[in-house]
Amino acid sequence: MHRPTLLTSLARNSFRRSGHLLSLPQSRTAATNAPAQKRAGDISDAFVSLSRAGTPIALEPRFADLKKRLISGHETAIAAAWPRLLSHLREEIERLGDLGSKAVPEISFAEIAGPNHHNPAFAASYKERGVCVVRGVLGEQEALALKAAVRDYIRKNPHTKAFPPSNPQVWELYWSPSQLRARSHPNFLRTQRFLMGFWHADEDAPVSMDHPISYADRLRLRQPGDTQFALGPHIDGGSVERWEEGGYGLGGNGRGVYSDIWRGDWEKYDPWDGSVRLGVISDLYQGVGACSMFRMAQGWLSMSNIGAGEGHLKVNPMLRGATAYVLMRPFFEAKRSLEQLGAHDYLSPENWKMESDTTVNSFYPSSDRR
Repeated sequence: MHRPTLLTSLARNSFRRSGHLLSLPQSRTAATNAPAQKRAGDISDAFVSLSRAGTPIALEPRFADLKKRLISGHETAIAAAWPRLLSHLREEIERLGDLGSKAVPEISFAEIAGPNHHNPAFAASYKERGVCVVRGVLGEQEALALKAAVRDYIRKNPHTKAFPPSNPQVWELYWSPSQLRARSHPNFLRTQRFLMGFWHADEDAPVSMDHPISYADRLRLRQPGDTQFALGPHIDGGSVERWEEGGYGLGGNGRGVYSDIWRGDWEKYDPWDGSVRLGVISDLYQGVGACSMFRMAQGWLSMSNIGAGEGHLKVNPMLRGATAYVLMRPFFEAKRSLEQLGAHDYLSPENWKMESDTTVNSFYPSSDRR
C-alpha cells in the first residue's frame, strides 16, 4: 500500500485540488481602489464541464488587434516555428504513450529530507515534465486521521456548501483544522522548499525560493465508485490574460512572460524563470475561479490509498511544448478536424496553415473566461 502522496504541478500546467499549494505572491502594484468582491459560488461556477454552460460567446474585436500586435514583425518566424512544434508534440505523445504513468517522476520524502537530497535524474525529469509525485510526506495513519477529522467537521457544519448537492464531493472549505494542520506540517514545508528550489530568478529580483506561503483551496472527498464528478481539461493561473499586454505581458519588465514564443523561439522559453513572472496580473476579470497569486507549484495531498482510475489527477506532462501550443494555436487553422484524422495525423504539419484573416475565439460566460 502506498503511503500518502503529495502530487505537485506547475501553476502553468496544473490542476487545482484541496490541500497545500506551493506558491509565492506576485509582485503587484497597489491599486487606488480595492478590487470588487468576487461573487460567491461553488466549484461548478468555475468549470464549464460542471455547469454545462450553453453557447460560447465570441471575445471582443480588440483581441484580433492584440493577436496582430503580439507577433508583429515575427510572422515568418511564427509560421516556421509551428511545424517544429507539431513534430515535437507528435514525438512526445508517442513517447508518453509508451511511458504511461512512468512519465511522471517520483521521489520519496525520506530522500528529500536526507543529507543527499540532490537527485539528478529526478531533477531533469521534473524540470522537463513540470509535475511530480512525492511519496510519504505524511505517515499513513496521520493522513487517515486528518481525513476522519475533516469528515467530523463537515458533520458538525452541515450548512457548508458542496457540489454536487445530491452527492457532495467537493466542499467550499478552506480553513478547516485538518487543512490547516496539513498546510503547516513540517514535512509539507520542507517539501515546498525543495520544489521551490527548482525555480531561479535574477539576483536582484524581489522573489524568494526559501519562504513557502500557503494558498488555501477547496476540499475534495471522492465517493467510492463515483463517475459523476470530474473536472474537464483546464489551466489555472489565468485565461486570456496570458495573451494580454496588461496580463502576462507585464512580466519580464514589460517584455512579457512569453516573449520567446511570440518571436517564434518556443524552444528557448524557460518556464522556470521566476523573474519574468513578477508584475504579471493573472486575474483581470475577477472571475470566480481566478487567482492573483504566483504559485510555483500546486499540491494535492492524498489522505487515503487511491488506485489507478479511482480519482487521480490527469496531467499533461509536456511543459514547454504544451505551453507553446496553447499560446500559438489561435494563429493557425487546421485543414481537417481531429475527428476526421485522429490525433497523430491531426498534428501533421501538412494539416495546418497560418490563418489568413485575424479571428477571435470564444468563451463560456459562466466560466469567467477560464
